[in-house]
Amino acid sequence: MEPLISIIVPIFNVERYIHKCINSIVNQTYKNLEIILVNDGSEDNCGTICDEYAEIDSRIKVIHKENGGLSDARNVAIDIITGDYVTFIDSDDFVEADYVEYLVKLIQKYSADVSICNINKTFEDKYKKEDSIEDIQYIYTQQEAIMQMLYQKLFDVSACAKLYKTELFNSIRYPKGKYYEDLATTYLVFDKCTKIVYGSLQKYNYIVRENSISTSQFSIKRMELIDIAEEMLNFISAKYPNIKKAAISKFISSNFQVFLQTPNEKSLFAEEKRRIINNIKKYRKTVLFDGKSRSKNRFAVILSYGGMPLLRLVWNRFCTGRM
Repeated sequence: MEPLISIIVPIFNVERYIHKCINSIVNQTYKNLEIILVNDGSEDNCGTICDEYAEIDSRIKVIHKENGGLSDARNVAIDIITGDYVTFIDSDDFVEADYVEYLVKLIQKYSADVSICNINKTFEDKYKKEDSIEDIQYIYTQQEAIMQMLYQKLFDVSACAKLYKTELFNSIRYPKGKYYEDLATTYLVFDKCTKIVYGSLQKYNYIVRENSISTSQFSIKRMELIDIAEEMLNFISAKYPNIKKAAISKFISSNFQVFLQTPNEKSLFAEEKRRIINNIKKYRKTVLFDGKSRSKNRFAVILSYGGMPLLRLVWNRFCTGRM
């Protein structure tokens, strides 16, 4: 018998995108689905749209709740799912028709706890997908998968584009009210696994929007990224000392990412900038001589030796994309 797959979709004010997202889910080639749409206090017509889909597809369950953020929406759904496996899809993204089928087959082929597919990252209204990519598959232990994730080689910390054994979340929930909930959680999920499989086919479509958290203006809550990355570094240093360098690489990358989002004026967020600079100075030599660290990360380290104003100047003028 085919395993039941739970799909969790947190929804908040994405009326423009929600039809494409839900349509991509209900039209999956894999049919044994439990689809949980969590209307997280949307102020547009998302709630009504969700109810309309539920009326025509018995696999859909709708939760209407007060706005509590992405983590809270996911957690509410995790509490009620009945599937053998669970996957998360953001409501402004969409998936290929065989997204679930592909991930299930990877799980079954390798008897894995988690399966991961490649992500097609595209900007809003500019959808483009490579016509053909060879399906290369890799098997990892939990330590190997955490290392790959932190070096951001084939996949990253995103909760999406992954299929998990539901039991992995028996004692794990996403941190309510915080940014960067995926970084805070995914390594803890991997830690509970025995085997993780990655397939290189692009089955998840991630849409970059101008008003997303990653592209919005700096606020003090961005410092949560550094707090979470430091917690992760401490955890991995204690439990997986062999891959501590990978955690340091991600920690340094997080510090650079936040610093480059801060305003240029010296008087603004001065204390936060000092903390970031101290973190970078503490670990930059390790990253510089770590051949597995991403080239962008090592380049930022080299620039930091010339001072943070130089780093900001060169990065903003010649470099694009996130750390």
